[in-house]
Amino acid sequence: MSPFKIKILIIIFMIPLFVMAQSGEYKLGWWNHQSLNGSVQLEGLYRSQETILNNSKSEKPKTFLFNGELQLHSKSFFWHPNFMLLNMDLNYSPGTRRDNFLVIPDRTETHTAEQFRISTVFFNERPLSFDLFANWNHNYINREFASNVESYNRDWGAGAVYRNSFLPLSVNYTDASWEQKELQSGRVFKNDKNTLRTELSKSFSSYDDHRFMYAYNDYRRQYSNAFTVNNYAASYRLLDNFYFDDKRHSSFNSLVWYYDQTGDDPFSRLQINERVRVQLPANLKTSGYYNFSDFKQRQIEAKQHKLFGRVEHQLYLSLKSFAWYEYSDFQQTTYDETINKYGLGIDYQKKIPTGSLKISYEYRHRFDKQSSDPRQLFIVDEEQQLADNRVVLLDNPFVDPASVMVTNEDGTIIFQENLDYLLIERDGFIEIQRLPGGQISDGETVYVDYTTTESASFQFDAINQNIFTSVTLWDNFFEGYFRYYDQSNENIRFSRNLVIKNIVQRVSGLRLSHKFISAGFEYEDYASNIVPYYSRRYFLKINHTFNNRLSAFLTGNIRNYHLKDANESQDFSDISARVIYFLTRVTQLKFEGGYRVQNGRGLDLTLLNFRTELATRFRSIVLKAGLESYNRDFSGEKVNYMGGYLRVERYF
Repeated sequence: MSPFKIKILIIIFMIPLFVMAQSGEYKLGWWNHQSLNGSVQLEGLYRSQETILNNSKSEKPKTFLFNGELQLHSKSFFWHPNFMLLNMDLNYSPGTRRDNFLVIPDRTETHTAEQFRISTVFFNERPLSFDLFANWNHNYINREFASNVESYNRDWGAGAVYRNSFLPLSVNYTDASWEQKELQSGRVFKNDKNTLRTELSKSFSSYDDHRFMYAYNDYRRQYSNAFTVNNYAASYRLLDNFYFDDKRHSSFNSLVWYYDQTGDDPFSRLQINERVRVQLPANLKTSGYYNFSDFKQRQIEAKQHKLFGRVEHQLYLSLKSFAWYEYSDFQQTTYDETINKYGLGIDYQKKIPTGSLKISYEYRHRFDKQSSDPRQLFIVDEEQQLADNRVVLLDNPFVDPASVMVTNEDGTIIFQENLDYLLIERDGFIEIQRLPGGQISDGETVYVDYTTTESASFQFDAINQNIFTSVTLWDNFFEGYFRYYDQSNENIRFSRNLVIKNIVQRVSGLRLSHKFISAGFEYEDYASNIVPYYSRRYFLKINHTFNNRLSAFLTGNIRNYHLKDANESQDFSDISARVIYFLTRVTQLKFEGGYRVQNGRGLDLTLLNFRTELATRFRSIVLKAGLESYNRDFSGEKVNYMGGYLRVERYF
């Protein structure tokens, strides 16, 4: 957005401000202005940063920055509130800087440079209403103090809602574009998307509801200046719910979904999910579902049928017992697989003097049979959750690392190896680790496509046992727990290249809690024929407010993994703290900081950051002064940053 256009928008906002200063509200013909509020901010900053690269070259940029920020929020209507509502929001941050380097990124989590939003609704409380909106946003984002991203977002659209008792209907259209640039790596990601959605809903009684949704997407994506993807997708979704009692304890739920995508990445997917829950007499419950999926993509076609049933019984409040069965039939272009599983178990909870006792046990038996030709096996949309302090392996052995493709949940972002994630070979398997500062957040679920070098026919039975027990005493002051899990296999028949997991896992831990502080220890021994390890974890948490003047929060974790066969360690340590002290009712001193260290093959990282700020208020004026520091060493590349700022804010 050009500076001239921004100035025009500011003038439009400010005209009502001067008029309302005299009368509180005002009218201009049919235009009725209701409110205008916001803030004005002035800020001066000094920043210095030293970067030491792997080739020993160093850069020492410095920045002097004078920055302003204006936020405005306006509400008004034309003629009558039920005729046309108009809301406008503006955020503008002009600034002047003197650099001897291109950019020293902002270390704040998100900083908005310019933002404008306008939305209007016609006939808001009428059966038929319409809405229009437009957004423009330019901001800077910091990912985990490791990557700095400049982002541009623009979208506009329109919608209509028809409210009635027979067949409510909604339709909306959105045109959106998004661009992100990682300032350190130079990666650029672009996404343009046009979406048309419509939804119908219907209920014939209080015991049912139904919804039909249709969406059409036309989107274009470009990844790091490497390639552009154009796709066109149509989605049809039908949801039906039937309830068999007033409290809806018993129900039948149905979902039919069809997705058809054409373009550079064509595929189609049909998904049918049918689920039933029934509350029976004598504290019995039963539930079950049937799932069917049909996936087609280029030379791959996969069909799956899954049937599941479960029965539960509750004896008083202490004992719950259950049994279940699951059948799965998976047919893919390169192999067929049939799985039969059943299980049974108990959950026992009992109050004991000063505490409680919990015991659970589950037995599972799995019959697995697969037949295939001796050729490559294509794996599509394997779900993996990537989290720090966890060892995550792809499900199948003998993976071709060059074939691995990792995407987000809806496939709109393709992550890049060595920037977003890391692949490590482990005895025929592949370990996948997210990289801090990349596009994968801690704990995010990703979807992985890959090929194995060769598949095989096999048949085996897997037997699992899971035992958990915990004791809590003295009003939760003490908790001790133990978890045991084992997996063994029998009746093994295979042709070649089959690796079957045998696992014995023991986890024991204790936790001490008193008022606002808790601490604990956990030990895990993971004995397996595939990547065995043991780990130790220590944790501490403090959260308390002292005399309504001092608020303190601290959390820390130390975890060590030792991979037995490779004689290799992965160490993760982190601590974060926040302290706020109120010097007076309107003056506070705040400290925030964090320290993180991780070591391992390809994972070496040291990160230290802190910020301290003094803030006070005089009527509608807020004064803030602060210092911030950031030090990062990732795989030998070091960044040392120091900055200070003085900020004045005026609210109206």
